[in-house]
Amino acid sequence: MHSPILLLGLASLLGVSSHLCYFIHGEHHAAAPRIAQFYTIAFVGLYVIFRALAPAATNAATSSTDSSKTTTTPLAAAVCVAGAYGVSLWASMLVYRLFFHRVKGIPGPLLARITKLYHVYYALDTKQYLWLDGLSRRYGDFVRTGEFLLLFSFLILFWVVEDVCVCVCIDV
Repeated sequence: MHSPILLLGLASLLGVSSHLCYFIHGEHHAAAPRIAQFYTIAFVGLYVIFRALAPAATNAATSSTDSSKTTTTPLAAAVCVAGAYGVSLWASMLVYRLFFHRVKGIPGPLLARITKLYHVYYALDTKQYLWLDGLSRRYGDFVRTGEFLLLFSFLILFWVVEDVCVCVCIDV
């Protein structure tokens, strides 16, 4: 097989690239089953490729006089490459959401800036309105409750009149 460092580096680069080129643009909730299917097929493809390359690596290791060389199973190699891809993808998303996102300056809980699961956790309780009220008291009129979710403690109405945007804020 190829150098493990090179494969892991390429997988990591691909993870960051897929975030910057695809996942950073828009919401992908509706496409989640298709994305999961793609990654499953890609993992099986990796395993098949590594399995096809395994006999060549095994023959090279057994013909070598150095007995300290070890070979990696195809499944372990596929898991390592997929893991490197996944870790770099999530790390890229984390860094982007914390430091480069368009709404990075809006205050809110740290976990809410990273994932929507924080908001979902509180939405499971029937008293979510109390949690949201507590956030607006703690952080002010604008609160970031998810990576794309914003809470306004007042009603904002926008409309366009002859190419001029009119904004009315109503305190609730």
